[in-house]
Amino acid sequence: MNFFYVLLLFLPFFVCCKTKKLLSPPAIEVYKINEDIPDQGKTTGKDYIHGIVLNTTSDTIQNAAILLKINDSICINTMTDFEGYFGVYYDQSKINDLSYFEVVKEGQAKRSVPFHIFIKDSTIVIDKIGKILSYDDYLSFSAKIRKCSW
Repeated sequence: MNFFYVLLLFLPFFVCCKTKKLLSPPAIEVYKINEDIPDQGKTTGKDYIHGIVLNTTSDTIQNAAILLKINDSICINTMTDFEGYFGVYYDQSKINDLSYFEVVKEGQAKRSVPFHIFIKDSTIVIDKIGKILSYDDYLSFSAKIRKCSW
């Protein structure tokens, strides 16, 4: 009698394993990345620079939109991570005296830092001196720098 109960208990597992209806994996779909999407972080050079964005109390700033304006035709966009860090690849030979970083974060003022000053300590400090940017201003800037049109 015990054998009968044990058989009834495990019978659903034998059927399931035999038919494999419940155990079959889902179909796998492969997608190709479209390389023409403008904000996929295309590399514009082999040189790399990284830094951090802080506020006036030395707290890190997350999700700040950053633009590296190299010249009239070349710019690179990025965002800070959850620890306030960012990094970009660029071409050092294209950097000139007018190259600069521009940083925007909601609730802060827009900050521009010349490239030659940034490379001294790799830190950008943003503050609330000047026009405080709204969330819409932040989103607008983030969208425009993806196309290098601001």
